[in-house]
Amino acid sequence: MKTNYFYIGIDLGGTNVRIIAVEERTKRILVYRKETFQKANSGEKELSINIFRLVDEVCDVCKAKETVIGGIGMALAASFNRKTGVITKWPNNPKWNGIHLMEALEKRYQIPVVLEDDANAAALGELIAGKGIGYHDLVYVTISTGIGCGIVINDKLLTGQCGGAGELGHIKVTEDTILCNCGAYGCLQAIASGPAILKRYLGFTKQSSQNFELQQVVEYAQSGDLAAIETFRMAGEHVGRAIANIAILLDISLFILGGGVMRAGSFIMYPIEEAISDSLQDKKKIKLIVSEDSDRSGVFGALALLHQHVSLNKNYLRGRESR
Repeated sequence: MKTNYFYIGIDLGGTNVRIIAVEERTKRILVYRKETFQKANSGEKELSINIFRLVDEVCDVCKAKETVIGGIGMALAASFNRKTGVITKWPNNPKWNGIHLMEALEKRYQIPVVLEDDANAAALGELIAGKGIGYHDLVYVTISTGIGCGIVINDKLLTGQCGGAGELGHIKVTEDTILCNCGAYGCLQAIASGPAILKRYLGFTKQSSQNFELQQVVEYAQSGDLAAIETFRMAGEHVGRAIANIAILLDISLFILGGGVMRAGSFIMYPIEEAISDSLQDKKKIKLIVSEDSDRSGVFGALALLHQHVSLNKNYLRGRESR
């Protein structure tokens, strides 16, 4: 009897971890969970708490449905070696630097594992299951704990020679002396990410950062707080200019925006649109839309990449079935 596999997609971010399990035969979603990333005193401990624990729990649920795990696709907000799967740099969580992530997962679960940048995976997810359906070229920009960018050209991800294409968050956008967590000054991420917006607002208002969250800045903007509105305006202006530069460079018309900062709605969207209009002197037409389900675009993209990997390496699964 042919084994009925399920596949796991994981989106590992600096704030949340999302995990999905899909049955191969029926394409049904067996499990979907979103949890807050739990901090610990070491990267290894965080790996155990945030990944191993979740995968183990999902496997238990799926095994009860008479399915067997066939692979894991993971989207992550970190730089990694694409050959070895070792985390080389995670600016928002340096405790993971040097962790052999792919090896750890493959050793524990004895299955194929595919890693991809979170924004790249989200771009692919939008292409196959989101706002990008019907398009062949698009750019996905996520504005959250960090700022990421995934680029699809002719239905394929543009990853670059070393996998570093699309690092929009670390493009220098100002001569400002604001230090980014990557170690450089004036990066877009240091100006317009969620933590950067929160920090700027607190600086404007001289408030304490204790127990203060970005959602409160959104609520203040909705109530007419000028400092909150100005904070989002400044961030959106920089994001819009960066998007315009990509449009000019790559001649791509569809831009999809996702990430927690986009929950600010028109307070962030209008400044982005105005900056794009001001920057594109030839009045180039681009379509700018907000993802309807950015929470899941990363896990769907990770699953798509895993499916491609497993399809190219079917002997791996055949070997497992014969054991």
